[in-house]
Amino acid sequence: MRCADISSHRDRLAKEKNHPVVPVLTEFRRLPIITALQDRDDAPPLSDASRSSTKLAKSRVLESELNHSELIGGMIDSDIKKWTDTARVAFNSILGGTNWKSASTTFLHPAERVTARFVCTLCSNRPNRDTTVESLTFLEACAHHCPYYSRKPAGKQKWKADQFVPDKKVHLDP
Repeated sequence: MRCADISSHRDRLAKEKNHPVVPVLTEFRRLPIITALQDRDDAPPLSDASRSSTKLAKSRVLESELNHSELIGGMIDSDIKKWTDTARVAFNSILGGTNWKSASTTFLHPAERVTARFVCTLCSNRPNRDTTVESLTFLEACAHHCPYYSRKPAGKQKWKADQFVPDKKVHLDP
């Protein structure tokens, strides 16, 4: 039940567009606050008579907390921001850049520019060459779930920035 609540909350965050980047579900579940919420142990009901009514109430406690708690919402926002900043640094290093810092808000991060396009190495190294390799922006790469990664169960798949390389047709070397 908690997994479904977390999955629906992640989907809601992605649809609301309050965050420029929302990680794929497997990475979203690895965020510290989400891991803590998913692994927490709620107190058991006090009596057997109240067990059936309390069980239904507890099954949706996490959903209510995710949707209405400002504390949990702020912690999720903070974890998503940290994850996004880490991904930006990783994609900037993939492009060959150094630590990019700017005091100006008018300049885009190098990983988010129009010329920064990426290709998933897991998708492009497939033996079946009938499919075309898709060029992804930073946002699309962060949300990319490799469809050809079917040998591992969904929970074991780990999104890594290292699985992407610059798209040579678009990327210009400095």
